[in-house]
Parts: sequence; structure tokens; C-alpha cells
Amino acid sequence: MDKRAVLKNLSKDELIDLLHVSGKDFWNVQGNWIYWVENTYGLDKAGEADEAIFGPVAKAQTHRVKKLFNLGDDVQALLKSLELVTYTYGAIQPEFRDVDDKGLTLYITECGQDIRKTHGRYELPCKKAGLACFINHAQVINPRFKTTCLFCPPDEHPNDAWCAWRFDLE
Repeated sequence: MDKRAVLKNLSKDELIDLLHVSGKDFWNVQGNWIYWVENTYGLDKAGEADEAIFGPVAKAQTHRVKKLFNLGDDVQALLKSLELVTYTYGAIQPEFRDVDDKGLTLYITECGQDIRKTHGRYELPCKKAGLACFINHAQVINPRFKTTCLFCPPDEHPNDAWCAWRFDLE
């Protein structure tokens, strides 16, 4: 079966819905393996596993998106790439603030952590995973990007955001 032919026969709305479902599927896989690691080895090891996986995932996805959309190396390229990778949609709601030619700030206002809470789980300490993810992501776009975590679990965070990341082009 030619998957490209199948996709070409879908309407634009069906393709958008499929991409949204794929984003949710990405987070479903991540959530399930994290639950397994957490249940088997504990919460700290789950955080370590998350960190080990997200750096390479971010690097690979960002390379593919950058090539596919012929993105440059400026702040707009970083913004576009962050909008397109699977780890910023589906179960995640990103919000971009303070965007200018020198950098941007990414806030995650909805997260898989919300799902964890509904299942009575503790917050996953995902700061190291986020650093691995977003440092690798930004470096693929331009090695001159400096990535800073403003807050992320296990840090205290406001009720309207789980984490925030600042990207500065130096």
C-alpha cells in the first residue's frame, strides 16, 4: 500500500485531524512507557528515562522539520519548528510570548502532567528532559541559541503554566 496515495486522498481537515491524533498518540506512548518505568523503578528513574529519550527525539524531529520546510537559522525558524514538532501538540498546549528578532519564550500551559494528576500521580520531574529536548531542538536550528529553563517540574510553577523556556540568539 502506498501511504502517500492514501494521504493524498484525504481532505485538508482530515489531514489536520490525523496530525492532531498523531500528536496525541506520541504523548500516549510517552505516558505509557513513563508509567511503566515509574511503576517498576520509581519516579526519579522515570524522570531520568524521560531525559535520556527526549534529547535524541528532539534532535531527530527538528532536523526533519528543518529540512522539510527549508527553515533558516533565525528566531522565526525556531518558532516555526517549535510549532511543527509532535512534542508541542496533541496533549501539549504551547504559548509563545516575547517574540522578537533576538529570541522568544515558550510556555506550556497544558501538558501530559494534567493527565497524571487526574490519575492521582505525582508530577513527573521533567526539567532535565525539557532541557535535553529544547537545547537539542534550538541547537539544530542554530548553535548560537541559548536555552534557559524559567521553571519546570520539580520547580514550583504558576497554575496557568507547567513550564517555560527562553531561547536567546547570541
